[in-house]
Amino acid sequence: MKITPIIGLEVHVELKTKSKMFCGCDANHFHVEPNTHTCPVCLGLPGALPVPNKTACQWCIKLGLALGCSINEESFFERKNYFYPDLAKGYQITQLQKPFAIKGHLNIDGHEIKINRAHMEEDTGKSIHENSVTLLDFNRSGVPLVEIVSEPDIQSSEEAKKYLGKLQQIIRYINISDADIEKGSMRCEPTVNVKIEDNGKAYYTPLVEIKNVASLSGVMNAIDYEIKRQINQYQSDKIEKNSSNKTTRGWDADKNQTF
Repeated sequence: MKITPIIGLEVHVELKTKSKMFCGCDANHFHVEPNTHTCPVCLGLPGALPVPNKTACQWCIKLGLALGCSINEESFFERKNYFYPDLAKGYQITQLQKPFAIKGHLNIDGHEIKINRAHMEEDTGKSIHENSVTLLDFNRSGVPLVEIVSEPDIQSSEEAKKYLGKLQQIIRYINISDADIEKGSMRCEPTVNVKIEDNGKAYYTPLVEIKNVASLSGVMNAIDYEIKRQINQYQSDKIEKNSSNKTTRGWDADKNQTF
């Protein structure tokens, strides 16, 4: 039985602009008193009008160039509608059809990892779960966020770590973010499934996106755990046909497992 991991990474990077993406509020939210850097725009109040942060847009393009991307001459923002307590407007302003930067790559030990896109969006607020209640802090809501989406070209957790390390190095070198994973200014969501070649046939396990990974070692551990879990599931279930179902799982760093 031959096992080939198929790994992609979605990386979110908070830009260190002075103001937020669509309003003039102070974008610094780390260890700041909750809900003090807010206004009608980033709180999503009726009638508030967003105005794009020019510097953030330029920095997204700057990152795209550093990653070898092509830059779209025409671009626009769209609404991604979903409902969650920390999303005040009920939608996120982001890019889908015409992102700023597309088709880049990073070279890791001679292996080219293709980058699908680097697009501009806004961050959400922060949910703080305490005992039986959830508290909301909207200081982070509207902070400029670049999402870098790789193709599923990564083949191991070690390669994923090297990719993130090189990406972090580039971001810091061009001076657009501190890209500190522990502070949350660089966040990663791995997508993982496995190609299993067994008895002359190829099977693909269902794709899983892993949330809440807060460190480089956590990324490696989450990917390794998920690969083993999917292989074990295949061996116990003996899946006879490929499944297209995509699921989302969280990462529990204390238990060292996805859920």
